[in-house]
Amino acid sequence: MCSNYFSTFSDYGWVVVFCCFLLLAIADGLTVAFGVLYSKILERYNTSPSAVAWISAIQNATNSVIGKDLL
Repeated sequence: MCSNYFSTFSDYGWVVVFCCFLLLAIADGLTVAFGVLYSKILERYNTSPSAVAWISAIQNATNSVIGKDLL
């Protein structure tokens, strides 16, 4: 009974690890690709560069608060 209990949770643990990996990969990808997205956002929404710069500033501040290293 004890071995079956730990087997079930270890399988579920790998699903959690994989999902966390995907979320971190997407978050890092958005951080790295923001330079490319910056110009597209300026074109699409026809706004000032200072207004769009807040997106990156809030993202970097959030990463600092949660303890994630900045790139």
